Amino acid sequence: MGLKISDFWWSDDKALMDAFTYVAPEARKTRAFRMMVNEAKKMASQAGLPLLMANFGPVDEDRKSKLFKRLGRQLGTTIITGDTSKFLWK
Repeated sequence: MGLKISDFWWSDDKALMDAFTYVAPEARKTRAFRMMVNEAKKMASQAGLPLLMANFGPVDEDRKSKLFKRLGRQLGTTIITGDTSKFLWK
């Protein structure tokens, strides 16, 4: 999982955003993805930023939809975790 601090053209707020996430085929039936997401949440929390994860692109939609559903969201939504009380909608 590649993470970077990003800002948005419509706001001065920043977020820790995933640039890419990859799990090797042999590890896809393990908890590797969940472990990466949990670690990313910790990093975002330590930085005092929300974590923003999104899927941009139509590749393997069914598989990615299942994966995002495990995080509690449908594919096609943007996931923002952490303290968002002062983020974007101040």
